[in-house]
Amino acid sequence: QAFPVIDLRVPNTGEQQNIVQQGVWSASASGSIFSANSNTSTNLNFMGSNFVAKQIEVFGGVTYNAFNSNSSYGLTVGGRYYFSPAQDKQLLPFAGVFYSYAKGNSSVQSNAFGVQGGVQYFVAPNVSVTPLVVWSSTHVTGSTTDSFGFQFGLTYWFK
Repeated sequence: QAFPVIDLRVPNTGEQQNIVQQGVWSASASGSIFSANSNTSTNLNFMGSNFVAKQIEVFGGVTYNAFNSNSSYGLTVGGRYYFSPAQDKQLLPFAGVFYSYAKGNSSVQSNAFGVQGGVQYFVAPNVSVTPLVVWSSTHVTGSTTDSFGFQFGLTYWFK
């Protein structure tokens, strides 16, 4: 079965702002700094994603977190909804949800869920900078911690 050629040009001008559309894959790296109960945590994420519909992206990947003297490695899955995505836009706003499972020092396990909002700002048709605002609730052995922070990433899009 042959697939149609994808026209990535903006009508009338021939310019292209992004390649985001159903079926497009991405790979991203992001980092963040969170504040929770007067303590600071940092994390690093490596994610892959796919647009399963015009406005819906699903993602998953691996994470590393450091909180005080504890560190953990985990897996994250989630989804994002994009508000009116179009290939003639340089800025694509979105809102999303995610779930993470991590295992840290001394076999400590954690589960977290959260919400996020941000934008894909395209610096090239297949490269975007991704600033996000993230809220998460993490449960570790009878204790729950809510955190709020900012995350910044770089995403490469594959057509």
